[in-house]
Parts: sequence; structure tokens; C-alpha cells
Amino acid sequence: PENTTVAEVEMGYQLSKSSYITANIYDIVNKHAIVYYTDVNNEDSYSNLGKTGTRGAEIEYKYKGRNGYATLNYSFYSALGKNCVDVYKVEAHPEVLTAFPAHKINASAGIKLSNHLVLNPSLSFMSERFYSLDMDSATTATYKLNPAIFGNIYLNFSNVFTEGFNLNIGCDNITNEKIL
Repeated sequence: PENTTVAEVEMGYQLSKSSYITANIYDIVNKHAIVYYTDVNNEDSYSNLGKTGTRGAEIEYKYKGRNGYATLNYSFYSALGKNCVDVYKVEAHPEVLTAFPAHKINASAGIKLSNHLVLNPSLSFMSERFYSLDMDSATTATYKLNPAIFGNIYLNFSNVFTEGFNLNIGCDNITNEKIL
């Protein structure tokens, strides 16, 4: 089995009747991590491949009013000294894991346009990310994705035609960033 140990401290403060802020720090260790990969025969495999983990911090501000809500958060993590799983390693960057940005900022909102219509825009900033591709059985190439901003927008119609039937129309990645 995979065993996970999590240590986390979270604090929050209500700034006003309609807004609050929370912050946390954490440390996560996975022993005998179950990892998916493709083997030398290009077959799907799962194995326990060692120890991995991260430590980091997050902060979030939330506002909720009569006509909507807004959320802004920032998160940071580091895998430095915690990751021993080769599949997750990024050459020359031991502080990050494959595909995951070390820094991320998210902003989202729900704007009430009527009793049955809500506009939901969101933006996400991700710092640089890395991924690897096997070039052949002996060579792996590591690639960097530059920092990116992803934008989404949705229009949510509630109780369309009947009570409890909701319809969502929207667009993901309106900034057309490369998603890995």
C-alpha cells in the first residue's frame, strides 16, 4: 500500500460580514507512492516507486455578497529534498514535480445577472512547468512550458424548463494556452 503523512496548519480571519481570508502551510510525504507509467514495451503499468512529497503554503481571500462572490488565491509548493520518484523528477529542477507549477494564482467570480442567470469568469496564472518525453528506450528529453494565464467563462442558467434542471454554457482556455 501507499502511505501518506500530512501535517497542515490553517488559520482564517473574518475581515467583514461578507469577506474572509485563510492561510495554511503543509508538509506531505507519500511512502511507497503508487505511480502510473508506461514500461519499455509501451504497456501501462503501476508500481510502488518510492518516496515523494511536497511542502508549501496557500492563502485565499473570499468575498460573498447579495449579487455574487469573488475568490482570489495563491499557492506555492516545493518538492526539494522530498521526491525520490524518477518519473516525477525534473532534470536540473529538484524543487518541482513533472507537470506542476510551483506558483499558481486563481481568481474566480460568480456575478448574479438575474434570479436564474449567473456569469462565472475565472483566470489562472501558472508559473513555468516541465514535462518529459521518452525519445527512445535510452533517452528522455525534458521540455519547459513558459508561465501562462488560462481564462474561462461560463454562463449558468438555473431551473431551465423545470425546477432543478440547470444549463451551463461556456468556454475553457479562452487565452488558448498550451495545456499539458
